[in-house]
Amino acid sequence: MFENDWGAMSEHGDLLEAVDRLTKPLHRKQLQTVMDPDGRVVGTKLITLSAAPLLEQLAEAIQSSIGGSSAGATLASERSLLDTDALQRFSIIDSQVRDWCRDLGLVPTRDPAANLRAWYVTCLTRRMTFEVEAFHLRTLSQWATLIDSKLDPVRERELDDRCPECEATTWWRDGSKYRHPLVVRYRPDGADMIQAARASCRACETSWGVRAPAWEIEQRKQHAA
Repeated sequence: MFENDWGAMSEHGDLLEAVDRLTKPLHRKQLQTVMDPDGRVVGTKLITLSAAPLLEQLAEAIQSSIGGSSAGATLASERSLLDTDALQRFSIIDSQVRDWCRDLGLVPTRDPAANLRAWYVTCLTRRMTFEVEAFHLRTLSQWATLIDSKLDPVRERELDDRCPECEATTWWRDGSKYRHPLVVRYRPDGADMIQAARASCRACETSWGVRAPAWEIEQRKQHAA
C-alpha cells in the first residue's frame, strides 16, 4: 500500500480534509426565517448549525433504529427506520478502516472515527503514491456522500404545472399513468438550497436548475393571461 522507493509520491495534502469530513463536528449554514413580534415574516438570516461527525451520526441513527441499549434509545414505535443497506454500509466502512489500521501495524478500537484518525496520523509518517492516495480520497468521499444521503435524503415536491419543454401534464411508469410530471428535488438545509435544487420532467426526462423552469412557467402564465 505504501511505498518508500518508487513512484510519484504525495504529501497527503487533501487526505486530512477527507478524514475531517467524516470524523469532525460539522458546521453548516442555513437560512432561518425572521419574524416580528406579531408573527409576520420580515426576512431571513443566515445561521450556523453544528452537528456530530458523520460517522458518529450514522452509528447513533443505526443504534436508535434497532433499539440500542443506550439510555437515549426510543420505543420501537417511535424509532426512525433506517434501511438494512445503511447498517450493511456502516459495517463495511468499519471493517475497511480496521483493515487499513492493521496494514499499518495499528490495533483498531471499536470506534471507527478514532481508528480513521489514528490511521491518518500514521500516514503522515509514511510516503504514499498519488495512485494510492487517490484511491483513499475516492473511498472516503464516497463514504461521506453515502452517509449524507442516508441521514439527509433528498426531498421531492411535485408541481402542478405542465412541463415547459414537452408540455406534458402526465407521465407513465410500468404501464400506469400519473399526473404531475414536473418534480423538484432538494435538500431543505443549507444556504445554497435553491442553487443546488434540481427540477426534472418525468415524461421527457429533461432536467434543469430550479430557476430555469420557474421562469418558463411564469412566462407562459403571463402570456396566457
